[in-house]
Amino acid sequence: MIRLGDESMYQLKDVNGKKVFIVESHHHALLPWSHIKREVDGHLILISLDHHTDCMPAFNAHRCIQSKSDDVKYEQMLDSLLSDFNYRDDGSVIRAINKLRYDEQIHTAILGGIFTHSFSINYSDQTPSIEERMHQNLISIQFRRMLDEGIPLKEIPKFKGPYTYEKPRNGMFTIASDCYLGCNKMPHDDECLIRLYADAIESDFLNYQLAVVSQMSETSGLGAFKQSQYVLDIDLDYFHSDESIKPKDSKTFNSLIRNAQALTVAMERGCVETLKLEGEQIDSEILLVQLLDHIHNATT
Repeated sequence: MIRLGDESMYQLKDVNGKKVFIVESHHHALLPWSHIKREVDGHLILISLDHHTDCMPAFNAHRCIQSKSDDVKYEQMLDSLLSDFNYRDDGSVIRAINKLRYDEQIHTAILGGIFTHSFSINYSDQTPSIEERMHQNLISIQFRRMLDEGIPLKEIPKFKGPYTYEKPRNGMFTIASDCYLGCNKMPHDDECLIRLYADAIESDFLNYQLAVVSQMSETSGLGAFKQSQYVLDIDLDYFHSDESIKPKDSKTFNSLIRNAQALTVAMERGCVETLKLEGEQIDSEILLVQLLDHIHNATT
C-alpha cells in the first residue's frame, strides 16, 4: 500500500493473476500506471471507460493558479514540471499527483512517457475524422459566404466512410456515441440516454466503439490496436444504472479485461452519486463489487 499523507493512494487486488489497482480519485491512477509501465517492455497505451474524457492538459489547474492566468508563464511551467517527473521514482510521481486534478492524469502520463497515446470511450466527446473536419470547414465557408455575399445555403452531404484519422497533438483520442446503436430519434431524449447507459459494456456497443478505436489507430499510423499492450482504466461513473453493469452479453468486455496488462479502477464516489440515473440505488462500493465479479469471471 502506497500512502500520500494519511490517505491510501491505491489498493491492489490480484484477481486470478490479473492486477487490479483501485484508487479513490482518478488522478491517483498515475502511481499504479507508473508501476505497470516499469514491468512492461515496449509501448503501452491506455483504454479508458469513463463518463468524462479526462483529457485536460497536464497540470492545468496548478499552472493556471501559479501563473495567475498569464499564458506565457502557463506554458513555460510545463517543462519544469515534466523535468521533475520520472515514472520510475515513486516520490517524483507522488509530487506530480499533488499538483494534478482528477481530469489531468492521462495527458501527464503521455507526456511523462508512461503511455504513447490513449483512447477514452466516454459519453461527451468524439475525436473528429479528417473527413468530418473537412465537412465542418465546408459548412463554415458556406456560412461565411452567405453572410458576406448573400449566397444561399446548400446542403453539403456528409462523407459516409470509411473514415481516416490523425493522431491528436496531445495523444488523446476520444470515442463517444450520439445515442444507442440503431436509434433513429431526432432529437434524442431522456429515454435514449437511459438505453445508451444501459448498453455501457454490452458486446454490441463495445464492438462498435472498439471498431472506431481500431480505425483511429490504423489510419493514423499507430498500427493495429489488437497488437497493442494496454492498461484498461475504468472510472465507476461510467456506470449510470444497475443495468449498465449487468450486460446480457459480456464477451467483449471480458476480452478487454483478459488482454489488459493490468486494470485501474477509479471509485470517484461523488461523480457516481451525481451522475447515476434518478431512482438508482447504485454507489461506488456496489459497482466495485460487481466489477470485480466481472474481472473474476473473465479471468477464470
